Amino acid sequence: MRHLTPLLLVLTTSAFAQPQMSNSGFENWQGLGSGSEEPSEWSSIKTSDGGSLVNNTAPQVCWQAGNAHSGSYCVDLKTAATIIPNLNANGTLTNGRVHATLIDPAAGYVFTDAGNTDWNQAMTSRPDSLVGWFRTAPVGADHGKVEAVLHVNDGKLPPNGTEGNFIARARWDAAPGATVSSWTRFSVPFTYYNANTPQWILMVLTSGDSLNTLVNTEAWYDDIALIYNLNATPSTTTVMVTGGMGASFTVDFNTGGTPLFATNFNVELSDVNGNFTSPTVIGTLNTANTSGTIPCTIPAGTAASSNYKIRVKNASSYYAPVPVGFTITNALVQLSPKVLLEGPYNSGTLLMADNLRVAGTIPASEPYTALGFTGVQVTGTIDAGTLTVTGNDAITDWVLIELRDKNNSANVIARKAALVQRDGDVVDVDGTSSVTFPVASDDYFVAVRHRNHLGAMTNATVALSGTSTPVDFTSTGLVTYGTAARHQVGGKMVLWPGNVRSDNVVKYAGANNDRDPILTAIGGTVPTATVSGYRSEDVNMDNVTKYAGASNDRDIILTVIGGTVPTATKTEQLP
Repeated sequence: MRHLTPLLLVLTTSAFAQPQMSNSGFENWQGLGSGSEEPSEWSSIKTSDGGSLVNNTAPQVCWQAGNAHSGSYCVDLKTAATIIPNLNANGTLTNGRVHATLIDPAAGYVFTDAGNTDWNQAMTSRPDSLVGWFRTAPVGADHGKVEAVLHVNDGKLPPNGTEGNFIARARWDAAPGATVSSWTRFSVPFTYYNANTPQWILMVLTSGDSLNTLVNTEAWYDDIALIYNLNATPSTTTVMVTGGMGASFTVDFNTGGTPLFATNFNVELSDVNGNFTSPTVIGTLNTANTSGTIPCTIPAGTAASSNYKIRVKNASSYYAPVPVGFTITNALVQLSPKVLLEGPYNSGTLLMADNLRVAGTIPASEPYTALGFTGVQVTGTIDAGTLTVTGNDAITDWVLIELRDKNNSANVIARKAALVQRDGDVVDVDGTSSVTFPVASDDYFVAVRHRNHLGAMTNATVALSGTSTPVDFTSTGLVTYGTAARHQVGGKMVLWPGNVRSDNVVKYAGANNDRDPILTAIGGTVPTATVSGYRSEDVNMDNVTKYAGASNDRDIILTVIGGTVPTATKTEQLP
Protein backbone atom coordinates (compact mmCIF):
# COMPACT_ATOMS: atom_id res chain seq x y z
CA MET A 1 0.00 0.00 0.00
CA ARG A 2 1.90 3.02 -1.23
CA HIS A 3 0.67 6.46 -0.23
CA LEU A 4 -0.67 8.95 -2.74
CA THR A 5 1.50 11.79 -3.92
CA PRO A 6 0.94 15.09 -2.03
CA LEU A 7 -1.01 16.53 -4.99
CA LEU A 8 -3.37 13.58 -5.14
CA LEU A 9 -3.78 13.70 -1.38
CA VAL A 10 -4.78 17.36 -1.54
CA LEU A 11 -7.29 16.63 -4.28
CA THR A 12 -8.75 13.83 -2.19
CA THR A 13 -9.05 15.66 1.13
CA SER A 14 -10.23 18.96 -0.29
CA ALA A 15 -13.60 17.35 -1.05
CA PHE A 16 -14.22 17.02 2.68
CA ALA A 17 -14.51 19.65 5.39
CA GLN A 18 -13.32 17.31 8.11
CA PRO A 19 -10.95 14.35 8.62
CA GLN A 20 -11.74 11.31 6.48
CA MET A 21 -9.92 8.16 5.47
CA SER A 22 -7.69 8.58 2.45
CA ASN A 23 -9.02 7.45 -0.93
CA SER A 24 -12.24 6.19 0.65
CA GLY A 25 -14.02 6.61 -2.70
CA PHE A 26 -11.50 4.21 -4.33
CA GLU A 27 -10.75 6.48 -7.28
CA ASN A 28 -6.97 6.05 -7.17
CA TRP A 29 -5.38 2.63 -7.86
CA GLN A 30 -2.01 0.96 -8.08
CA GLY A 31 -0.83 -2.18 -9.86
CA LEU A 32 -3.77 -2.39 -12.24
CA GLY A 33 -3.74 -5.64 -14.22
CA SER A 34 -0.87 -7.11 -12.19
CA GLY A 35 -2.92 -9.61 -10.20
CA SER A 36 -2.31 -7.57 -7.06
CA GLU A 37 -4.11 -4.37 -7.91
CA GLU A 38 -5.25 -2.35 -4.89
CA PRO A 39 -6.68 1.07 -4.19
CA SER A 40 -4.01 3.52 -3.11
CA GLU A 41 -3.89 3.81 0.70
CA TRP A 42 -5.50 0.35 1.04
CA SER A 43 -4.11 -3.18 1.01
CA SER A 44 -5.21 -6.78 0.54
CA ILE A 45 -3.71 -10.21 1.16
CA LYS A 46 -1.47 -9.67 -1.89
CA THR A 47 0.59 -7.14 0.10
CA SER A 48 0.46 -8.88 3.48
CA ASP A 49 3.35 -9.10 5.94
CA GLY A 50 3.67 -12.83 5.17
CA GLY A 51 6.50 -12.33 2.69
CA SER A 52 6.82 -13.16 -0.98
CA LEU A 53 5.80 -16.83 -0.61
CA VAL A 54 2.44 -15.97 0.96
CA ASN A 55 1.81 -12.96 -1.25
CA ASN A 56 2.72 -14.72 -4.50
CA THR A 57 0.62 -17.81 -3.76
CA ALA A 58 -2.36 -15.93 -2.34
CA PRO A 59 -5.21 -15.53 -4.84
CA GLN A 60 -6.31 -12.15 -6.08
CA VAL A 61 -9.34 -10.99 -4.08
CA CYS A 62 -9.51 -7.27 -4.95
CA TRP A 63 -10.30 -5.56 -8.27
CA GLN A 64 -11.04 -2.13 -9.61
CA ALA A 65 -14.64 -1.99 -10.83
CA GLY A 66 -16.77 0.48 -12.74
CA ASN A 67 -20.47 1.04 -12.12
CA ALA A 68 -19.47 3.06 -9.06
CA HIS A 69 -21.85 4.72 -6.65
CA SER A 70 -20.09 8.00 -7.42
CA GLY A 71 -17.03 8.91 -9.41
CA SER A 72 -15.50 6.41 -11.84
CA TYR A 73 -14.55 3.42 -9.70
CA CYS A 74 -15.43 1.30 -6.70
CA VAL A 75 -13.73 -1.70 -5.11
CA ASP A 76 -14.79 -5.28 -5.93
CA LEU A 77 -13.94 -7.91 -3.28
CA LYS A 78 -14.41 -11.59 -4.03
CA THR A 79 -13.74 -14.76 -2.05
CA ALA A 80 -11.32 -17.14 -3.83
CA ALA A 81 -9.92 -20.64 -3.29
CA THR A 82 -6.35 -21.04 -1.99
CA ILE A 83 -3.69 -23.69 -2.50
CA ILE A 84 -4.60 -25.03 0.95
CA PRO A 85 -7.45 -27.57 0.73
CA ASN A 86 -10.74 -26.44 2.28
CA LEU A 87 -9.42 -22.95 2.98
CA ASN A 88 -10.82 -19.97 1.11
CA ALA A 89 -9.37 -16.49 1.03
CA ASN A 90 -11.90 -13.91 2.13
CA GLY A 91 -12.00 -10.83 -0.09
CA THR A 92 -10.38 -8.45 2.40
CA LEU A 93 -9.33 -4.83 2.11
CA THR A 94 -7.84 -2.72 4.91
CA ASN A 95 -6.29 0.69 5.39
CA GLY A 96 -3.77 -1.05 7.66
CA ARG A 97 -2.00 -4.25 6.68
CA VAL A 98 -2.95 -7.93 6.48
CA HIS A 99 -1.07 -10.37 8.71
CA ALA A 100 -1.03 -13.75 6.97
CA THR A 101 0.78 -17.06 7.34
CA LEU A 102 0.62 -20.43 5.56
CA ILE A 103 1.26 -22.32 8.80
CA ASP A 104 -1.86 -21.11 10.62
CA PRO A 105 -4.26 -19.21 8.35
CA ALA A 106 -6.75 -18.92 11.22
CA ALA A 107 -4.26 -16.65 13.00
CA GLY A 108 -4.64 -13.94 10.36
CA TYR A 109 -5.76 -10.42 11.17
CA VAL A 110 -5.42 -6.86 9.93
CA PHE A 111 -3.38 -4.37 11.91
CA THR A 112 -2.05 -0.83 12.12
CA ASP A 113 1.69 -0.70 11.59
CA ALA A 114 2.34 2.46 13.58
CA GLY A 115 5.98 2.55 12.55
CA ASN A 116 5.37 2.51 8.80
CA THR A 117 3.27 5.18 7.12
CA ASP A 118 2.56 2.81 4.24
CA TRP A 119 0.42 0.71 6.58
CA ASN A 120 -1.38 3.12 8.86
CA GLN A 121 -3.99 5.87 8.78
CA ALA A 122 -3.63 8.65 11.35
CA MET A 123 -6.86 9.89 12.93
CA THR A 124 -7.22 12.16 15.95
CA SER A 125 -10.86 13.15 15.51
CA ARG A 126 -13.87 11.42 17.09
CA PRO A 127 -16.49 10.61 14.42
CA ASP A 128 -20.00 9.62 15.47
CA SER A 129 -20.76 7.05 12.79
CA LEU A 130 -19.42 5.17 9.79
CA VAL A 131 -21.31 5.14 6.49
CA GLY A 132 -20.82 3.82 2.99
CA TRP A 133 -22.45 2.19 -0.02
CA PHE A 134 -22.48 -1.49 -0.97
CA ARG A 135 -23.74 -4.17 -3.35
CA THR A 136 -23.51 -7.89 -2.58
CA ALA A 137 -23.74 -11.23 -4.39
CA PRO A 138 -23.25 -13.88 -1.67
CA VAL A 139 -23.02 -17.63 -2.12
CA GLY A 140 -25.33 -19.47 0.25
CA ALA A 141 -25.71 -17.69 3.58
CA ASP A 142 -22.36 -15.93 3.31
CA HIS A 143 -22.14 -12.20 4.08
CA GLY A 144 -19.55 -9.45 4.23
CA LYS A 145 -18.79 -6.92 6.91
CA VAL A 146 -17.33 -3.48 7.45
CA GLU A 147 -15.52 -2.74 10.69
CA ALA A 148 -13.45 0.15 12.04
CA VAL A 149 -11.66 0.90 15.29
CA LEU A 150 -10.20 4.13 16.57
CA HIS A 151 -7.23 3.31 18.75
CA VAL A 152 -3.91 4.31 20.30
CA ASN A 153 -0.70 2.27 20.07
CA ASP A 154 -1.28 -1.22 18.61
CA GLY A 155 -4.59 -2.06 16.96
CA LYS A 156 -5.79 -5.28 15.34
CA LEU A 157 -8.98 -6.81 13.94
CA PRO A 158 -9.85 -9.30 15.31
CA PRO A 159 -8.44 -7.57 18.43
CA ASN A 160 -6.05 -10.32 19.55
CA GLY A 161 -5.41 -8.64 22.88
CA THR A 162 -5.39 -5.01 21.69
CA GLU A 163 -8.87 -4.16 23.02
CA GLY A 164 -7.34 -2.03 25.77
CA ASN A 165 -6.06 0.37 23.09
CA PHE A 166 -9.47 0.87 21.51
CA ILE A 167 -11.11 4.30 21.80
CA ALA A 168 -14.18 3.38 19.74
CA ARG A 169 -15.45 0.62 17.48
CA ALA A 170 -18.06 0.36 14.71
CA ARG A 171 -19.19 -2.77 12.84
CA TRP A 172 -21.76 -3.40 10.13
CA ASP A 173 -22.72 -6.85 8.84
CA ALA A 174 -24.54 -7.52 5.58
CA ALA A 175 -27.65 -9.67 5.80
CA PRO A 176 -26.65 -13.35 5.39
CA GLY A 177 -27.46 -14.69 1.95
CA ALA A 178 -29.06 -11.46 0.74
CA THR A 179 -28.27 -10.34 -2.80
CA VAL A 180 -28.26 -6.54 -3.12
CA SER A 181 -28.03 -5.47 -6.75
CA SER A 182 -28.45 -1.71 -6.37
CA TRP A 183 -26.20 0.58 -4.43
CA THR A 184 -27.48 0.68 -0.85
CA ARG A 185 -26.32 2.85 2.02
CA PHE A 186 -25.19 1.39 5.33
CA SER A 187 -24.70 3.37 8.52
CA VAL A 188 -23.43 2.24 11.91
CA PRO A 189 -22.56 4.30 15.01
CA PHE A 190 -19.22 4.25 16.78
CA THR A 191 -19.38 2.95 20.33
CA TYR A 192 -16.94 4.93 22.45
CA TYR A 193 -15.19 3.30 25.39
CA ASN A 194 -13.49 6.38 26.81
CA ALA A 195 -12.91 10.09 26.22
CA ASN A 196 -9.32 9.72 24.97
CA THR A 197 -8.04 11.10 21.68
CA PRO A 198 -7.27 8.38 19.12
CA GLN A 199 -4.06 8.13 17.12
CA TRP A 200 -5.17 5.80 14.32
CA ILE A 201 -8.17 4.42 12.52
CA LEU A 202 -8.03 0.80 11.36
CA MET A 203 -10.69 -0.36 8.94
CA VAL A 204 -11.49 -3.62 7.16
CA LEU A 205 -14.00 -4.48 4.44
CA THR A 206 -14.74 -8.08 3.45
CA SER A 207 -16.69 -9.97 0.84
CA GLY A 208 -17.61 -12.86 3.16
CA ASP A 209 -17.69 -14.24 6.67
CA SER A 210 -14.08 -14.67 7.80
CA LEU A 211 -12.84 -18.30 7.54
CA ASN A 212 -16.37 -19.52 6.78
CA THR A 213 -16.62 -17.57 3.57
CA LEU A 214 -17.59 -19.37 0.35
CA VAL A 215 -15.83 -19.14 -3.03
CA ASN A 216 -17.27 -16.54 -5.40
CA THR A 217 -19.05 -14.56 -2.67
CA GLU A 218 -18.69 -11.00 -3.91
CA ALA A 219 -19.20 -7.50 -2.51
CA TRP A 220 -18.68 -4.03 -3.91
CA TYR A 221 -18.00 -0.96 -1.74
CA ASP A 222 -17.79 2.75 -2.43
CA ASP A 223 -17.78 6.14 -0.71
CA ILE A 224 -16.84 5.02 2.78
CA ALA A 225 -17.06 8.04 5.08
CA LEU A 226 -16.93 9.20 8.67
CA ILE A 227 -19.88 11.21 9.92
CA TYR A 228 -19.50 13.91 12.56
CA ASN A 229 -22.54 15.14 14.44
CA LEU A 230 -23.07 18.88 14.72
CA ASN A 231 -24.58 19.44 18.15
CA ALA A 232 -26.45 22.66 18.86
CA THR A 233 -27.06 24.17 22.30
CA PRO A 234 -29.07 27.41 22.17
CA SER A 235 -28.71 29.90 25.01
CA THR A 236 -32.50 29.72 25.29
CA THR A 237 -35.11 27.45 23.74
CA THR A 238 -37.89 30.05 23.86
CA VAL A 239 -37.82 33.57 22.46
CA MET A 240 -40.40 36.29 22.10
CA VAL A 241 -41.00 37.80 18.67
CA THR A 242 -43.62 40.39 17.73
CA GLY A 243 -44.49 42.24 14.57
CA GLY A 244 -42.06 45.00 15.44
CA MET A 245 -39.45 43.15 17.49
CA GLY A 246 -37.17 40.27 16.62
CA ALA A 247 -35.14 38.17 19.04
CA SER A 248 -31.41 37.73 19.54
CA PHE A 249 -29.70 34.80 21.23
CA THR A 250 -26.68 32.56 20.73
CA VAL A 251 -26.16 28.94 19.75
CA ASP A 252 -23.15 26.98 20.91
CA PHE A 253 -22.08 24.16 18.61
CA ASN A 254 -19.57 21.35 18.86
CA THR A 255 -18.44 18.46 16.73
CA GLY A 256 -15.93 15.64 16.93
CA GLY A 257 -14.43 16.44 13.54
CA THR A 258 -11.91 19.26 13.34
CA PRO A 259 -12.46 21.23 10.10
CA LEU A 260 -9.56 20.97 7.68
CA PHE A 261 -10.01 24.63 6.87
CA ALA A 262 -12.19 27.57 7.93
CA THR A 263 -15.76 26.87 6.88
CA ASN A 264 -19.23 28.30 7.49
CA PHE A 265 -21.38 26.83 10.24
CA ASN A 266 -24.93 28.13 9.78
CA VAL A 267 -27.73 28.08 12.32
CA GLU A 268 -30.96 27.18 10.53
CA LEU A 269 -34.52 27.68 11.73
CA SER A 270 -37.12 25.21 10.49
CA ASP A 271 -40.65 26.06 9.38
CA VAL A 272 -43.48 26.16 11.94
CA ASN A 273 -43.86 22.37 11.66
CA GLY A 274 -40.22 21.54 12.35
CA ASN A 275 -39.31 20.80 8.72
CA PHE A 276 -36.06 21.94 7.12
CA THR A 277 -37.20 21.84 3.49
CA SER A 278 -36.74 25.61 3.22
CA PRO A 279 -34.88 26.65 6.37
CA THR A 280 -34.07 30.21 7.38
CA VAL A 281 -30.44 30.96 8.19
CA ILE A 282 -30.44 33.01 11.40
CA GLY A 283 -26.70 33.01 12.21
CA THR A 284 -23.31 32.14 10.68
CA LEU A 285 -19.82 31.56 12.01
CA ASN A 286 -16.78 30.96 9.81
CA THR A 287 -14.25 28.94 11.80
CA ALA A 288 -11.77 26.08 11.72
CA ASN A 289 -12.54 25.13 15.33
CA THR A 290 -14.57 22.18 16.60
CA SER A 291 -16.79 24.42 18.70
CA GLY A 292 -17.96 27.98 18.86
CA THR A 293 -20.73 30.40 19.70
CA ILE A 294 -22.92 31.69 16.87
CA PRO A 295 -24.88 34.95 17.33
CA CYS A 296 -28.41 34.52 15.98
CA THR A 297 -31.32 36.82 15.18
CA ILE A 298 -34.90 35.79 14.43
CA PRO A 299 -36.61 38.47 12.32
CA ALA A 300 -39.53 40.49 13.61
CA GLY A 301 -42.86 39.11 12.42
CA THR A 302 -41.78 35.44 12.49
CA ALA A 303 -44.86 33.36 13.26
CA ALA A 304 -45.26 31.93 16.75
CA SER A 305 -45.06 28.15 17.20
CA SER A 306 -43.80 25.62 19.73
CA ASN A 307 -42.89 23.20 16.92
CA TYR A 308 -39.83 24.95 15.53
CA LYS A 309 -36.44 23.30 15.43
CA ILE A 310 -33.00 24.76 15.04
CA ARG A 311 -29.82 23.08 13.85
CA VAL A 312 -26.24 23.90 12.93
CA LYS A 313 -25.52 23.03 9.31
CA ASN A 314 -22.37 22.87 7.21
CA ALA A 315 -22.06 22.49 3.45
CA SER A 316 -20.30 19.15 3.92
CA SER A 317 -22.71 16.20 3.93
CA TYR A 318 -20.35 14.45 6.35
CA TYR A 319 -21.35 16.85 9.12
CA ALA A 320 -24.70 15.61 10.46
CA PRO A 321 -26.81 18.31 12.15
CA VAL A 322 -28.68 17.31 15.30
CA PRO A 323 -31.88 19.42 15.53
CA VAL A 324 -33.23 20.67 18.85
CA GLY A 325 -36.71 21.88 19.67
CA PHE A 326 -37.37 25.60 19.75
CA THR A 327 -40.31 27.84 20.58
CA ILE A 328 -41.16 31.27 19.24
CA THR A 329 -43.88 33.00 21.20
CA ASN A 330 -45.61 36.34 21.07
CA ALA A 331 -46.77 35.93 24.67
CA LEU A 332 -44.85 37.82 27.34
CA VAL A 333 -44.90 38.84 30.93
CA GLN A 334 -43.35 41.99 32.33
CA LEU A 335 -42.08 42.76 35.78
CA SER A 336 -40.30 45.61 37.49
CA PRO A 337 -38.12 44.12 40.23
CA LYS A 338 -36.35 46.21 42.82
CA VAL A 339 -33.30 44.96 44.74
CA LEU A 340 -30.43 46.41 46.75
CA LEU A 341 -26.98 44.82 47.01
CA GLU A 342 -25.41 45.32 50.44
CA GLY A 343 -21.86 45.37 49.09
CA PRO A 344 -22.16 48.81 47.43
CA TYR A 345 -25.16 50.03 49.49
CA ASN A 346 -25.01 53.29 51.45
CA SER A 347 -27.66 53.41 54.19
CA GLY A 348 -27.28 57.18 54.44
CA THR A 349 -28.19 57.94 50.84
CA LEU A 350 -30.34 54.80 50.38
CA LEU A 351 -28.43 54.28 47.13
CA MET A 352 -25.84 51.84 45.87
CA ALA A 353 -22.49 53.06 44.58
CA ASP A 354 -21.83 53.01 40.83
CA ASN A 355 -18.02 52.80 40.98
CA LEU A 356 -17.96 50.01 38.39
CA ARG A 357 -19.85 52.18 35.90
CA VAL A 358 -17.64 55.19 36.60
CA ALA A 359 -14.52 53.05 36.11
CA GLY A 360 -15.94 51.68 32.84
CA THR A 361 -15.54 48.07 33.90
CA ILE A 362 -19.14 46.81 33.72
CA PRO A 363 -19.10 44.34 30.81
CA ALA A 364 -21.37 45.01 27.85
CA SER A 365 -22.47 41.34 27.88
CA GLU A 366 -24.06 39.52 30.81
CA PRO A 367 -21.63 37.64 33.11
CA TYR A 368 -23.89 34.85 34.34
CA THR A 369 -23.50 32.31 31.57
CA ALA A 370 -19.75 32.29 32.21
CA LEU A 371 -20.46 31.61 35.89
CA GLY A 372 -22.28 28.39 35.01
CA PHE A 373 -25.91 29.52 34.89
CA THR A 374 -27.71 27.83 32.00
CA GLY A 375 -30.44 29.17 29.77
CA VAL A 376 -29.71 32.82 30.54
CA GLN A 377 -31.80 35.08 28.33
CA VAL A 378 -30.72 38.60 27.57
CA THR A 379 -32.19 41.19 25.23
CA GLY A 380 -28.69 41.97 24.01
CA THR A 381 -25.64 43.88 25.09
CA ILE A 382 -25.97 47.08 27.08
CA ASP A 383 -27.34 49.81 24.85
CA ALA A 384 -25.08 52.69 23.89
CA GLY A 385 -25.71 55.52 26.29
CA THR A 386 -27.10 53.39 29.14
CA LEU A 387 -23.84 53.57 31.07
CA THR A 388 -23.56 57.33 30.62
CA VAL A 389 -26.62 57.97 32.80
CA THR A 390 -25.74 59.42 36.23
CA GLY A 391 -27.68 60.00 39.43
CA ASN A 392 -30.21 57.62 40.99
CA ASP A 393 -30.76 55.79 37.69
CA ALA A 394 -27.07 55.13 37.05
CA ILE A 395 -26.30 51.44 36.53
CA THR A 396 -24.64 49.57 39.40
CA ASP A 397 -24.24 46.10 37.84
CA TRP A 398 -25.84 43.13 36.12
CA VAL A 399 -28.33 40.98 38.08
CA LEU A 400 -30.13 37.76 37.23
CA ILE A 401 -33.93 37.44 37.48
CA GLU A 402 -35.56 34.01 37.57
CA LEU A 403 -39.17 32.90 37.09
CA ARG A 404 -39.88 29.63 38.85
CA ASP A 405 -42.62 27.04 38.51
CA LYS A 406 -45.69 27.80 40.62
CA ASN A 407 -45.98 24.08 41.43
CA ASN A 408 -42.29 23.50 42.14
CA SER A 409 -40.19 26.49 43.10
CA ALA A 410 -36.98 24.53 42.52
CA ASN A 411 -37.79 24.41 38.80
CA VAL A 412 -36.50 27.47 36.96
CA ILE A 413 -38.80 28.29 34.05
CA ALA A 414 -36.77 31.19 32.69
CA ARG A 415 -33.72 33.29 33.57
CA LYS A 416 -32.93 36.75 32.31
CA ALA A 417 -29.96 39.00 32.86
CA ALA A 418 -30.85 42.63 33.49
CA LEU A 419 -29.35 45.79 35.00
CA VAL A 420 -29.84 47.22 38.49
CA GLN A 421 -29.77 50.96 39.03
CA ARG A 422 -28.36 52.74 42.09
CA ASP A 423 -31.86 53.10 43.60
CA GLY A 424 -32.52 49.37 43.13
CA ASP A 425 -34.75 49.47 40.07
CA VAL A 426 -34.04 46.54 37.75
CA VAL A 427 -34.31 47.42 34.05
CA ASP A 428 -33.54 45.92 30.67
CA VAL A 429 -30.34 46.66 28.74
CA ASP A 430 -31.79 49.90 27.38
CA GLY A 431 -31.66 51.27 30.92
CA THR A 432 -35.37 52.06 31.20
CA SER A 433 -37.66 49.20 30.09
CA SER A 434 -39.28 46.62 32.33
CA VAL A 435 -37.86 43.11 32.33
CA THR A 436 -39.78 40.87 29.92
CA PHE A 437 -39.96 37.09 29.64
CA PRO A 438 -41.33 35.07 26.71
CA VAL A 439 -43.73 33.02 28.85
CA ALA A 440 -47.49 32.91 29.24
CA SER A 441 -49.31 34.98 31.85
CA ASP A 442 -49.42 32.90 35.02
CA ASP A 443 -48.34 32.73 38.63
CA TYR A 444 -44.58 32.43 39.22
CA PHE A 445 -42.12 32.49 42.07
CA VAL A 446 -39.67 35.32 41.38
CA ALA A 447 -36.01 35.09 42.39
CA VAL A 448 -33.16 37.58 42.10
CA ARG A 449 -29.47 36.70 42.10
CA HIS A 450 -26.15 38.49 41.87
CA ARG A 451 -22.68 37.25 41.05
CA ASN A 452 -21.22 37.89 44.55
CA HIS A 453 -24.34 38.18 46.72
CA LEU A 454 -26.71 35.48 47.97
CA GLY A 455 -29.95 35.27 46.00
CA ALA A 456 -33.50 35.49 47.36
CA MET A 457 -36.94 34.36 46.18
CA THR A 458 -40.52 35.38 46.92
CA ASN A 459 -42.19 33.08 49.43
CA ALA A 460 -45.45 33.22 47.47
CA THR A 461 -46.13 33.22 43.76
CA VAL A 462 -46.66 36.48 41.91
CA ALA A 463 -49.27 36.86 39.18
CA LEU A 464 -47.46 38.07 36.06
CA SER A 465 -48.95 39.28 32.79
CA GLY A 466 -48.27 41.59 29.88
CA THR A 467 -48.67 44.52 32.24
CA SER A 468 -45.53 45.17 34.27
CA THR A 469 -45.79 43.96 37.87
CA PRO A 470 -43.56 45.39 40.64
CA VAL A 471 -41.67 42.94 42.87
CA ASP A 472 -39.85 44.89 45.60
CA PHE A 473 -37.12 42.85 47.27
CA THR A 474 -36.06 45.96 49.23
CA SER A 475 -39.36 46.08 51.10
CA THR A 476 -39.69 44.70 54.63
CA GLY A 477 -43.25 43.78 53.67
CA LEU A 478 -42.16 41.26 51.02
CA VAL A 479 -41.89 37.77 52.51
CA THR A 480 -39.04 35.75 51.04
CA TYR A 481 -38.41 32.03 50.97
CA GLY A 482 -36.43 30.45 53.79
CA THR A 483 -34.90 32.05 56.85
CA ALA A 484 -33.18 35.45 56.79
CA ALA A 485 -32.74 35.38 53.03
CA ARG A 486 -32.04 39.12 53.13
CA HIS A 487 -30.42 41.51 55.58
CA GLN A 488 -32.22 44.55 57.00
CA VAL A 489 -30.20 47.75 56.88
CA GLY A 490 -32.21 50.64 58.28
CA GLY A 491 -35.61 50.46 56.69
CA LYS A 492 -34.46 48.54 53.62
CA MET A 493 -33.84 44.87 52.89
CA VAL A 494 -30.64 44.07 51.02
CA LEU A 495 -29.04 40.92 49.61
CA TRP A 496 -26.25 39.38 51.67
CA PRO A 497 -22.79 40.11 50.14
CA GLY A 498 -19.62 38.01 50.18
CA ASN A 499 -20.51 35.13 47.86
CA VAL A 500 -17.17 35.46 46.08
CA ARG A 501 -17.25 31.93 44.68
CA SER A 502 -20.75 32.42 43.22
CA ASP A 503 -21.96 29.25 44.89
CA ASN A 504 -24.69 29.09 47.56
CA VAL A 505 -22.83 29.84 50.79
CA VAL A 506 -20.70 32.60 52.29
CA LYS A 507 -17.70 31.16 54.19
CA TYR A 508 -14.84 32.92 55.93
CA ALA A 509 -12.77 29.85 56.80
CA GLY A 510 -12.42 26.21 55.78
CA ALA A 511 -12.50 24.54 52.39
CA ASN A 512 -13.84 26.59 49.49
CA ASN A 513 -14.13 29.73 51.59
CA ASP A 514 -14.75 33.16 50.09
CA ARG A 515 -11.85 34.90 51.83
CA ASP A 516 -8.94 33.08 50.16
CA PRO A 517 -9.89 34.08 46.59
CA ILE A 518 -9.48 37.74 47.61
CA LEU A 519 -5.92 37.09 48.79
CA THR A 520 -5.20 35.11 45.63
CA ALA A 521 -6.60 37.90 43.44
CA ILE A 522 -4.17 40.45 44.88
CA GLY A 523 -1.16 38.19 44.41
CA GLY A 524 -1.23 35.92 47.44
CA THR A 525 1.79 37.27 49.32
CA VAL A 526 1.41 40.97 50.16
CA PRO A 527 -1.93 41.39 51.99
CA THR A 528 -1.94 45.17 51.47
CA ALA A 529 -1.73 44.82 47.69
CA THR A 530 -4.80 45.63 45.59
CA VAL A 531 -6.11 44.89 42.14
CA SER A 532 -8.62 46.89 40.12
CA GLY A 533 -11.38 45.74 37.79
CA TYR A 534 -14.69 43.92 37.52
CA ARG A 535 -14.17 40.91 39.79
CA SER A 536 -16.30 38.71 42.04
CA GLU A 537 -13.65 39.22 44.77
CA ASP A 538 -14.56 42.91 44.85
CA VAL A 539 -17.30 42.39 47.43
CA ASN A 540 -18.13 46.08 48.01
CA MET A 541 -18.02 46.68 44.26
CA ASP A 542 -15.81 49.78 44.42
CA ASN A 543 -13.70 48.47 41.50
CA VAL A 544 -10.78 47.72 43.87
CA THR A 545 -10.20 44.29 45.39
CA LYS A 546 -8.58 44.68 48.81
CA TYR A 547 -7.65 42.09 51.44
CA ALA A 548 -6.53 44.49 54.19
CA GLY A 549 -6.87 48.13 55.14
CA ALA A 550 -9.76 50.55 54.94
CA SER A 551 -12.78 49.46 52.85
CA ASN A 552 -11.34 45.99 52.32
CA ASP A 553 -13.47 43.16 50.97
CA ARG A 554 -12.43 40.48 53.47
CA ASP A 555 -14.03 42.06 56.55
CA ILE A 556 -17.44 42.13 54.87
CA ILE A 557 -17.40 38.34 54.68
CA LEU A 558 -16.62 38.03 58.40
CA THR A 559 -19.47 40.42 59.21
CA VAL A 560 -21.95 38.45 57.10
CA ILE A 561 -21.27 35.20 58.98
CA GLY A 562 -21.70 36.87 62.36
CA GLY A 563 -18.35 38.51 63.07
CA THR A 564 -17.20 36.29 65.95
CA VAL A 565 -17.05 32.63 64.89
CA PRO A 566 -14.93 32.42 61.72
CA THR A 567 -16.17 28.92 60.89
CA ALA A 568 -19.81 30.05 60.77
CA THR A 569 -21.49 30.29 57.35
CA LYS A 570 -24.40 32.02 55.69
CA THR A 571 -26.37 29.85 53.24
CA GLU A 572 -28.40 31.08 50.31
CA GLN A 573 -32.14 30.60 50.79
CA LEU A 574 -33.15 29.21 47.42
CA PRO A 575 -34.78 25.82 46.80
